[in-house]
Amino acid sequence: MSGQGAELARMLFLYGTLMKHVARGYPARLVACLGDGQTATVRGALYAVRDGRVAYPALVARGLTRVKGVLYPLPEAAEWLARLDRFENYDPRRPNGGEYVRRVLDVRLASGDVVRAKAYVYRRPLQPGMQRIAHGDFARYLAETGLKPYAR
Repeated sequence: MSGQGAELARMLFLYGTLMKHVARGYPARLVACLGDGQTATVRGALYAVRDGRVAYPALVARGLTRVKGVLYPLPEAAEWLARLDRFENYDPRRPNGGEYVRRVLDVRLASGDVVRAKAYVYRRPLQPGMQRIAHGDFARYLAETGLKPYAR
């Protein structure tokens, strides 16, 4: 989504290797400045991209599953969002050039309230070998499979 709604979204929904309780290595350093956040969900489908014993998630913003994540206030520093974009291989000048695109989604809080937040959505066609995470919880998927989160 672009336009005014995208500019007004001052929240960030994270659902995978960047959630503070999952993040390791560089991702953990990147999100260290975020507060505790709030448990939240978005509507979509969640897939695991595996590379050996490591995995990272791919959120597809269509489908009926509730994908679990954490909602954080977006830091004010523009350079922080630029670092996050680079980690996600997203270039706002070429939004269709990377694996993910940053979009504004409706995010449901535990209270039932809905807010708008930025999130990184998988933009490529699904690939063979990507595993659907039916319950929509990447942290739980890692615990169930014994895989480690991607950390560079």
